[in-house]
Amino acid sequence: MRYKIGLLLLCLACPGRLLAQSYEKEFGVAFAWEVKQVDEFIERFNNDESSFIQTYLKKKAAAGPPTREKMLKSLFNAKGTNWNYGEITAFIKQVSRADHPQYLNFDEANWFAKVRCQLLSHGKPAEAALKLSMLTLPDGSCKWVITDVEFLGKTDLPAGPAAARPRVHGPVPPDPRVSLNPMSYAIDFMNIDLVTKNPANIENFVSSAPDRSRSLELFIDGCLRNQFKIVRATSISYTFLQIDGWLIEVRQFNRASLNSGWLISKLVKLS
Repeated sequence: MRYKIGLLLLCLACPGRLLAQSYEKEFGVAFAWEVKQVDEFIERFNNDESSFIQTYLKKKAAAGPPTREKMLKSLFNAKGTNWNYGEITAFIKQVSRADHPQYLNFDEANWFAKVRCQLLSHGKPAEAALKLSMLTLPDGSCKWVITDVEFLGKTDLPAGPAAARPRVHGPVPPDPRVSLNPMSYAIDFMNIDLVTKNPANIENFVSSAPDRSRSLELFIDGCLRNQFKIVRATSISYTFLQIDGWLIEVRQFNRASLNSGWLISKLVKLS
């Protein structure tokens, strides 16, 4: 009884301190579970023992770390309303098979970012979605390059079929060092305006594939003519095609929840 009275007096005397401690504890747990970057998403998807969440759980949890199945479930947007739970179960079962586990790989192909941007088209506000993939250079370094462009809404574009337009070639970039750093994802592509900052460097930022899409060619042509200027990135998603038979889309969900950060927003079973 004396102990309970003492505890009550302590709570009445130091309510602010106790609330602060409770908040700090809850914030710490939420921060640990938040998937802060796409590379952390990959680590958690792969159940990497060196990942931030695994390190946290080893220090805090009395029981053993969660299984890969549970970790995968935590990566789905729990507030999504259009999930096919049968497909999710089949996906998790396939990925976590003991005899043939499947993983995501940051350094391999078959994944890309889609960055929606505000831009100026002939001086007028417009929007475009840039598809970017990681390109490995001969020296082993990497950079993001634009592989396609989707113009959103009304944008002034030249008319005519792609076959009637010759391939657009930008000049040899005066500064070959200017590019989208591979860590651009960590700053949510805040540096995306570099693409159109100096039109002479445009070839540093786009794919050199011989079969570039017409929309990408139009974008390059517009940049060379100073008709397009990227203002900023407004939203980002990532798409992974590295798991056999599945498409995974990842988006950021900012909320005060253990289920927050970069999470699976769409799962599509490919035929």
